[in-house]
Amino acid sequence: MTLPPNGSVRTSWLRVRSLEVGSKLERREILGNLQAELDNQRDEDPAITVKLLSLLARAAAFEHDWSTQGRLLTQALPSYRQIRAWLGEANTLISRARLAFATDDRSRDDAEMAEAIRIYTAVGLTEWAERFRAEAATWQTPDTETQNSSQ
Repeated sequence: MTLPPNGSVRTSWLRVRSLEVGSKLERREILGNLQAELDNQRDEDPAITVKLLSLLARAAAFEHDWSTQGRLLTQALPSYRQIRAWLGEANTLISRARLAFATDDRSRDDAEMAEAIRIYTAVGLTEWAERFRAEAATWQTPDTETQNSSQ
């Protein structure tokens, strides 16, 4: 096995990108079973719960199950705040904003993107904030551009 340039080795069985479709679906089922177990243990560590919800949301996105992805992201957000995982919170807000944009939920996409950008800026990730600010600027439709310029 060849080590990556930084010397670290990632051997996580949860990695999703390089797996075959069948393997991804099997792992989705395993994660779903784990979530059911955790749901019965309310005293579970929120960091574990939030990681599981994040992985389930990624699996739902893979399956193009946008409503489930949105529900899981919404479920994860309070846990990120509880454990003060600002980067996780901001990334979740970005995912929710992209999902809102893709489903034409204009009432949410701008607000969630703005909140994520605020968090990235607050924790010193100004390059990330600028990148997402530029992405959000591409979301402007002719109607919203006209509305924004008339205000």
